[in-house]
Amino acid sequence: MITDKGRPSALFAGPLIAACLLTWAMAVPGRVDAQEAARPGIEFSGGVQVRASAGLSASREQDRLGFGMRRARLRMDAALRSRSGVFLQLDGSGGTVTALDFFAYLHPAPGLRIRAGRMAGAQPRGLILTSMAQIDATDRAAVAEYWARRTIGADGRDFGVDARLEHGPAEVMLFVHSGDGSWDRARGNFRESISGGDATAGVHRTALAVSGALRLRPSAVPGLVFGGFAGYNPTRPPQSQLNGFGRRYATYGLHAYYGENPGSQRIRVKADFLAVTYEAVRGAASQNTAGVALLAAARVVRGVEVLVRGEALELDTFGDDDAEGFFTAGVTFSPSARRGEAFHAERLTLAWNRYKAGVRDARPEDLIILQLQLIF
Repeated sequence: MITDKGRPSALFAGPLIAACLLTWAMAVPGRVDAQEAARPGIEFSGGVQVRASAGLSASREQDRLGFGMRRARLRMDAALRSRSGVFLQLDGSGGTVTALDFFAYLHPAPGLRIRAGRMAGAQPRGLILTSMAQIDATDRAAVAEYWARRTIGADGRDFGVDARLEHGPAEVMLFVHSGDGSWDRARGNFRESISGGDATAGVHRTALAVSGALRLRPSAVPGLVFGGFAGYNPTRPPQSQLNGFGRRYATYGLHAYYGENPGSQRIRVKADFLAVTYEAVRGAASQNTAGVALLAAARVVRGVEVLVRGEALELDTFGDDDAEGFFTAGVTFSPSARRGEAFHAERLTLAWNRYKAGVRDARPEDLIILQLQLIF
């Protein structure tokens, strides 16, 4: 069933049927070549982030208190053979079940992985490549989330094929994709059947987006990782629209982290930079958006980390407005780390977030969040 947003609203049936078939297939005796022996079949994992929030909007003279669910994920990794499988990630935080990631993967050679489906490919390191479990505060960097909303879509996924090659300290990714992550069959999800009598779904589009990323982990400095990404999207997705016109865009970014994950080391420092340059369209000149995020964190005692993050987002470097500003300060307590287990498994985070627009006399938006994270 397809919702009015063009996304699946009931996807449990497919995974359950697949699980039954896989279980039955593994139970049926037969000759299996040793090199193709199926490893333990299906692995489930997931997590939940629930929060209490207090919001204060000076510009609207509004206050709000309440509770909510930020993220609720269930993942299924079905290993069909030792070198291939299918991965599905479901999200239930919006009250309905939707699919975020759904792809097949193959490991044809050591260090090489190929995927096909809907997934997070080469993109800013601070976006989906930072997993839900390893978000520094209560949310990813605001500049990365803005990048997604104005490029491939807010959830940072797209339909396509990608390849990742790891060799020593280096990792290289290449992603060829639709350019619009929407489940709508007339947009990102091109899945027509000739039985419908229409091979194109009434859409004329031959352009494809391409993006790549490089990441290095020098062994000489444990905890250090740096790299960058770049991409070009000629499909003019709706997210890029200005004055009613979609725009081609080129994008790139850099990152340097000393301590990628919360609680991973005593002192952590992270820097992200990203930019998007949009083509000129009718009634508007070319636009260049640039953002930077800087984070510093310290583990004060085992299982407790404090952090601050400052961000600046210039919506148009060619324009006159000042950069928009974002600030986050918080403290995270991990009961699981106190017991000697993973820091991310159980986290309670208190964070103060502030936003101020880049226009004269802008008044701030303040958000205080207490968030509980449980990962399994």
